[in-house]
Amino acid sequence: MPATRSLSFQKQLEERFDQTYVQTTLPIFQRQNAGKDSDEIILLHDEMILSFEPGTSERQIKTILDRYDAEVVRQLRFTKNRYLVRANTASGASLLPLVDQLGSTTGVQSASPNFTQSVEYKINGNVLAASLGKPEVSVNLPQALKKLPALPQGPYPDSLMPYQWHLNSRRRKVLGRRTDVRAPEAWKQGNRGKGAVVAVLDSTIQWDHPDLKGNLYEVPQNLPDLMPGERYGWDFSKFNGIRTCSKQKPKDCALRDPDTRLNRRELATLRPNFQRMFKSDKAVLQAYSGLAQRIKRVRPKFSPRKIADLIRRQVLGRISSEFHGTMVAGAVAAKPAAKGGIVGVAPNAKILPVRVFGLGGTISNDGLLEAIAYSAARKVDVINLSLGSLLPNQATVDTVFSVLDENPNLVIVAASGNENVDGAGYPAAIPGVLSVGATNIQGNRSPYSNYGRRIDVTAPGGDVSLGNKGGILTTGGTFLTGFWKGIQPPKYRWGSAFDPLGQYVQVQGTSFSSPMVAGVVALMKGADPERRLSRQQMMKILRQTASYQPLDITQRDQNLHRLQKGIPSTTILNFGTPVSLPGAVRLEKPLPINEYYFGTGLVNAVAAVERTKQEVTTAEKAEKAT
Repeated sequence: MPATRSLSFQKQLEERFDQTYVQTTLPIFQRQNAGKDSDEIILLHDEMILSFEPGTSERQIKTILDRYDAEVVRQLRFTKNRYLVRANTASGASLLPLVDQLGSTTGVQSASPNFTQSVEYKINGNVLAASLGKPEVSVNLPQALKKLPALPQGPYPDSLMPYQWHLNSRRRKVLGRRTDVRAPEAWKQGNRGKGAVVAVLDSTIQWDHPDLKGNLYEVPQNLPDLMPGERYGWDFSKFNGIRTCSKQKPKDCALRDPDTRLNRRELATLRPNFQRMFKSDKAVLQAYSGLAQRIKRVRPKFSPRKIADLIRRQVLGRISSEFHGTMVAGAVAAKPAAKGGIVGVAPNAKILPVRVFGLGGTISNDGLLEAIAYSAARKVDVINLSLGSLLPNQATVDTVFSVLDENPNLVIVAASGNENVDGAGYPAAIPGVLSVGATNIQGNRSPYSNYGRRIDVTAPGGDVSLGNKGGILTTGGTFLTGFWKGIQPPKYRWGSAFDPLGQYVQVQGTSFSSPMVAGVVALMKGADPERRLSRQQMMKILRQTASYQPLDITQRDQNLHRLQKGIPSTTILNFGTPVSLPGAVRLEKPLPINEYYFGTGLVNAVAAVERTKQEVTTAEKAEKAT
């Protein structure tokens, strides 16, 4: 949301559906192919990100900026030759021609607007399309544990793994096929990711969750570029209004803060709206009258009760999704701290929390670029980007290329996007980034998942339309006592919550297939403790060991592929509607149907770890021979 306005949470939610208010504050843009129900907000300020060619002197930079009446706001941290620049005489739409002029200036590598984008994560699909049956009874964890089928002898016998089909689907008996990543078998072949560090760039990462805090990476305190107070990652989100200064050196300050968790101010914003959802229908309808009117226009036959229930789903979904980063971190490397916990794909790997989204899914280019470069500077093994489809810009591409070039063993994994179109969103579309599509428990492409030539591999992303058991069970954030102060948890299932407090949630999205793959890469890194294998070798292994065998293609997707083969190569269709994401590729020759939807297939953790061990052994022998 705009930094210049202070809006209540319910007002923000309502104004997402009536975005004219933003036009009186800052120019608002929407991408040409955004759907009519898109809640995306794109704001253009008076700032740009300029990347200068290596060797460009400070004097040359000043000369260029003076020519275009612009000034440096600051140099971007952890990255070379990149600056946040403010235009003195241009803002909003008039900034775009200036960006083009600067981008074609000698000495400038690239120029990009410093857009602020607000993305809403729909972790439970389309709320307005949801059925409104009788609410399900909430899961009581102690009782649920008693009813769980006995796990085979393994490391986590008292966990909720039987609900985590994405790790092991054998007990679900889905068409006789394994539609999971085969994590338990991979654990037997290696050390479960020990020694690997995965940076999770995302929204609020509540790293004190019982199942996360044991796998938290602690930043070494002897680094020359250590920021004040930095210990467990950094918050690069745009609007938290904080500068952190060293207690020992008051002039040693850094933008933003070292804590990726929900802060007191954010909790104070969310709590009243969260608690209101557990009050009467009348109270809900009065508090969200604008949203109620919109629902009534779309669903004129809905009763007040149904409208109130839809509002509850929308608001609780929004608040739960503020912990999207917590959910992603759990999918990578959760380790159950007690009975009833959940397990990540790589339960012995470490997580470096890096926050890039503020409340409401607000993200800025400068914050994202610094976060990517920061993660590489902290020498992580894997970066996970479950960011949705962000605006394409050359500054992001340049930063990713620089990071990959300077760190040949670093693997960047990204969600391909949930638009159900041919093409991957940014940053998954950037060459060198591993782009991941999503599958469901039945082995089909998840109906929201993007597809096409830019998909490298697929992994379980869930599909809640198949019921709660079809979602991905992971760590949530509304278990915090501040949310429940003064009220009792309900006895019915609410939103994405698996248990009364929302300590665990069931969700869907390529946002969760991406960390599955990041977790598998962490398992592979654990099998290569000396880091003998490069990124290219790791990615090759991952692609070659993936398989189509567990997968199946729906008739709908078969028909779409036939349509795609029969149209001109310069057209990309989504059931007859021309669409195009930044990462969409016009095909001169249609891809085979399996590759079109699944890349090289469903990732197979045990096969990937076994192949990694073989390649490491080969590399060791080659070293000894020389």
